[in-house]
Amino acid sequence: MIDPHTPHTVLKTAFLVLGGYLAVYRTNLNVMPVEAGENLCQVRASRVTEIHRLRDLVGAVRIETAAAALSFLRLQTSPRAFYLLESEERGSQIEVVDRTTLDAGIVFGDTDRLRVLRSAPNGDTGVIDSGLFPRLGLHPTAVHRHGSAFLVDRTLLVHRRNMEVALEVVRQAVSSSGRVRMLHRRRLERRVAIPLLWGIPSFE
Repeated sequence: MIDPHTPHTVLKTAFLVLGGYLAVYRTNLNVMPVEAGENLCQVRASRVTEIHRLRDLVGAVRIETAAAALSFLRLQTSPRAFYLLESEERGSQIEVVDRTTLDAGIVFGDTDRLRVLRSAPNGDTGVIDSGLFPRLGLHPTAVHRHGSAFLVDRTLLVHRRNMEVALEVVRQAVSSSGRVRMLHRRRLERRVAIPLLWGIPSFE
Protein backbone atom coordinates (compact mmCIF):
# COMPACT_ATOMS: atom_id res chain seq x y z
CA MET A 1 0.00 0.00 0.00
CA ILE A 2 1.37 3.41 -1.00
CA ASP A 3 0.98 6.29 1.41
CA PRO A 4 -1.01 9.04 -0.39
CA HIS A 5 1.36 11.61 1.13
CA THR A 6 4.37 10.10 -0.68
CA PRO A 7 5.89 12.64 -3.12
CA HIS A 8 4.15 12.31 -6.48
CA THR A 9 3.44 14.03 -9.79
CA VAL A 10 -0.06 14.22 -11.23
CA LEU A 11 -0.29 13.19 -14.89
CA LYS A 12 -2.28 15.54 -17.11
CA THR A 13 -4.38 13.21 -19.24
CA ALA A 14 -6.83 13.98 -22.05
CA PHE A 15 -9.09 11.18 -20.81
CA LEU A 16 -11.15 11.30 -17.64
CA VAL A 17 -10.18 9.17 -14.65
CA LEU A 18 -13.47 8.53 -12.88
CA GLY A 19 -13.50 9.91 -9.36
CA GLY A 20 -9.82 10.74 -9.30
CA TYR A 21 -6.61 11.03 -11.33
CA LEU A 22 -3.40 9.26 -12.29
CA ALA A 23 -0.11 10.09 -10.63
CA VAL A 24 3.49 8.91 -10.60
CA TYR A 25 4.67 8.09 -7.09
CA ARG A 26 8.35 7.99 -6.19
CA THR A 27 8.36 4.97 -3.90
CA ASN A 28 12.09 4.27 -3.75
CA LEU A 29 14.30 7.33 -3.36
CA ASN A 30 17.50 5.25 -3.29
CA VAL A 31 17.17 3.73 -6.77
CA MET A 32 18.89 5.10 -9.86
CA PRO A 33 17.90 6.04 -12.45
CA VAL A 34 14.98 7.94 -10.94
CA GLU A 35 12.50 6.12 -13.20
CA ALA A 36 13.33 2.78 -11.58
CA GLY A 37 11.77 3.93 -8.33
CA GLU A 38 8.55 5.29 -9.83
CA ASN A 39 5.08 3.73 -9.87
CA LEU A 40 1.95 4.63 -11.84
CA CYS A 41 -1.04 4.93 -9.54
CA GLN A 42 -4.73 5.72 -9.63
CA VAL A 43 -5.76 8.10 -6.85
CA ARG A 44 -9.33 8.26 -5.54
CA ALA A 45 -9.87 10.39 -2.44
CA SER A 46 -7.17 9.10 -0.07
CA ARG A 47 -6.82 5.68 -1.70
CA VAL A 48 -3.81 5.01 -3.94
CA THR A 49 -3.87 1.93 -6.21
CA GLU A 50 -0.88 0.81 -8.26
CA ILE A 51 -1.49 0.33 -11.99
CA HIS A 52 0.64 -2.40 -13.58
CA ARG A 53 -1.02 -2.84 -16.98
CA LEU A 54 -3.22 -0.71 -19.20
CA ARG A 55 -6.09 -3.14 -18.71
CA ASP A 56 -6.08 -2.34 -14.98
CA LEU A 57 -7.80 0.92 -15.94
CA VAL A 58 -10.71 -0.63 -17.88
CA GLY A 59 -13.92 0.80 -16.40
CA ALA A 60 -12.00 3.40 -14.40
CA VAL A 61 -11.70 5.88 -17.27
CA ARG A 62 -13.95 7.62 -19.76
CA ILE A 63 -12.73 8.18 -23.32
CA GLU A 64 -14.95 10.46 -25.39
CA THR A 65 -12.61 12.14 -27.91
CA ALA A 66 -9.85 11.22 -30.33
CA ALA A 67 -7.36 13.08 -28.17
CA ALA A 68 -8.49 11.07 -25.13
CA ALA A 69 -8.06 7.75 -26.98
CA LEU A 70 -4.54 8.67 -28.06
CA SER A 71 -3.63 9.93 -24.59
CA PHE A 72 -4.79 6.63 -23.07
CA LEU A 73 -2.69 4.50 -25.44
CA ARG A 74 0.31 6.73 -24.84
CA LEU A 75 0.48 5.49 -21.27
CA GLN A 76 2.23 2.52 -22.93
CA THR A 77 4.33 4.43 -25.47
CA SER A 78 5.15 7.91 -24.17
CA PRO A 79 8.75 8.66 -23.12
CA ARG A 80 7.18 9.85 -19.85
CA ALA A 81 5.21 6.73 -19.05
CA PHE A 82 6.06 3.58 -21.02
CA TYR A 83 8.45 2.28 -18.34
CA LEU A 84 5.77 2.60 -15.64
CA LEU A 85 3.76 -0.33 -16.98
CA GLU A 86 4.89 -3.94 -17.08
CA SER A 87 6.34 -4.91 -20.43
CA GLU A 88 4.16 -7.10 -22.57
CA GLU A 89 5.52 -10.18 -24.33
CA ARG A 90 6.82 -8.08 -27.22
CA GLY A 91 8.64 -5.69 -24.86
CA SER A 92 8.60 -1.94 -24.36
CA GLN A 93 7.27 0.40 -27.04
CA ILE A 94 7.85 4.02 -28.05
CA GLU A 95 5.63 5.83 -30.55
CA VAL A 96 7.32 7.33 -33.61
CA VAL A 97 6.19 10.96 -33.54
CA ASP A 98 6.30 13.91 -35.95
CA ARG A 99 8.41 16.58 -34.27
CA THR A 100 5.98 19.33 -35.37
CA THR A 101 3.13 17.69 -33.43
CA LEU A 102 4.94 17.52 -30.08
CA ASP A 103 3.04 19.12 -27.23
CA ALA A 104 2.73 18.70 -23.48
CA GLY A 105 0.04 16.06 -23.99
CA ILE A 106 2.48 13.45 -25.23
CA VAL A 107 4.42 13.65 -21.94
CA PHE A 108 1.36 14.21 -19.73
CA GLY A 109 2.30 17.77 -18.85
CA ASP A 110 6.01 17.21 -18.17
CA THR A 111 7.41 20.37 -19.80
CA ASP A 112 11.04 19.51 -18.99
CA ARG A 113 10.73 16.24 -20.90
CA LEU A 114 8.94 18.03 -23.74
CA ARG A 115 11.86 20.45 -24.08
CA VAL A 116 14.28 17.52 -24.39
CA LEU A 117 12.10 15.80 -27.01
CA ARG A 118 11.83 18.91 -29.17
CA SER A 119 15.61 19.16 -29.48
CA ALA A 120 16.28 15.41 -29.71
CA PRO A 121 18.17 14.08 -32.78
CA ASN A 122 16.10 12.29 -35.41
CA GLY A 123 15.27 8.80 -34.23
CA ASP A 124 16.03 9.49 -30.57
CA THR A 125 13.05 8.47 -28.38
CA GLY A 126 11.01 8.03 -31.57
CA VAL A 127 10.94 11.70 -32.60
CA ILE A 128 11.61 12.50 -36.27
CA ASP A 129 11.16 15.49 -38.59
CA SER A 130 7.88 15.50 -40.54
CA GLY A 131 9.69 15.30 -43.90
CA LEU A 132 11.18 11.93 -42.96
CA PHE A 133 7.81 10.16 -42.75
CA PRO A 134 7.30 9.93 -46.54
CA ARG A 135 10.99 9.31 -47.15
CA LEU A 136 10.90 6.30 -44.82
CA GLY A 137 7.48 5.17 -46.07
CA LEU A 138 5.85 5.89 -42.70
CA HIS A 139 2.57 7.58 -41.83
CA PRO A 140 2.02 10.00 -38.91
CA THR A 141 -0.22 8.95 -36.04
CA ALA A 142 -3.93 9.15 -36.91
CA VAL A 143 -7.14 8.63 -34.91
CA HIS A 144 -10.63 7.99 -36.33
CA ARG A 145 -13.98 7.46 -34.65
CA HIS A 146 -15.59 4.11 -35.45
CA GLY A 147 -19.04 3.82 -33.91
CA SER A 148 -18.62 4.23 -30.16
CA ALA A 149 -14.90 3.44 -30.28
CA PHE A 150 -11.77 5.02 -31.76
CA LEU A 151 -9.30 3.49 -34.20
CA VAL A 152 -5.70 4.57 -33.64
CA ASP A 153 -3.00 4.03 -36.29
CA ARG A 154 0.61 4.45 -35.18
CA THR A 155 4.19 3.38 -35.84
CA LEU A 156 5.94 1.93 -32.80
CA LEU A 157 9.61 1.42 -32.02
CA VAL A 158 9.58 -1.90 -30.18
CA HIS A 159 12.36 -3.13 -27.88
CA ARG A 160 11.77 -6.84 -27.48
CA ARG A 161 12.78 -8.82 -24.42
CA ASN A 162 15.37 -10.74 -26.45
CA MET A 163 17.13 -7.38 -27.04
CA GLU A 164 15.94 -7.22 -30.65
CA VAL A 165 14.61 -3.85 -31.83
CA ALA A 166 11.95 -3.54 -34.52
CA LEU A 167 9.56 -1.07 -36.11
CA GLU A 168 5.86 -1.98 -36.25
CA VAL A 169 2.78 -0.36 -37.77
CA VAL A 170 -0.25 -1.03 -35.54
CA ARG A 171 -3.96 -0.31 -35.46
CA GLN A 172 -5.72 -0.44 -32.10
CA ALA A 173 -9.36 0.04 -31.13
CA VAL A 174 -10.11 1.91 -27.90
CA SER A 175 -13.55 1.79 -26.27
CA SER A 176 -15.06 4.53 -24.13
CA SER A 177 -14.34 2.46 -20.99
CA GLY A 178 -10.65 1.95 -21.83
CA ARG A 179 -10.78 -1.51 -23.37
CA VAL A 180 -8.06 -1.86 -26.03
CA ARG A 181 -7.94 -4.36 -28.91
CA MET A 182 -5.06 -4.89 -31.32
CA LEU A 183 -6.63 -5.06 -34.79
CA HIS A 184 -3.53 -5.05 -36.96
CA ARG A 185 0.22 -5.28 -36.54
CA ARG A 186 2.79 -5.29 -39.31
CA ARG A 187 6.53 -5.40 -38.85
CA LEU A 188 8.48 -3.15 -41.20
CA GLU A 189 11.51 -4.29 -43.13
CA ARG A 190 14.87 -3.77 -41.45
CA ARG A 191 15.96 -1.39 -44.21
CA VAL A 192 13.34 1.02 -42.86
CA ALA A 193 13.91 0.32 -39.18
CA ILE A 194 17.70 0.48 -39.09
CA PRO A 195 18.06 4.13 -40.26
CA LEU A 196 15.48 5.18 -37.66
CA LEU A 197 17.15 3.24 -34.86
CA TRP A 198 20.57 4.73 -35.57
CA GLY A 199 19.59 8.37 -35.88
CA ILE A 200 18.85 8.14 -39.63
CA PRO A 201 22.44 8.76 -40.75
CA SER A 202 21.56 8.37 -44.44
CA PHE A 203 19.09 11.25 -44.21
CA GLU A 204 21.01 13.78 -42.15
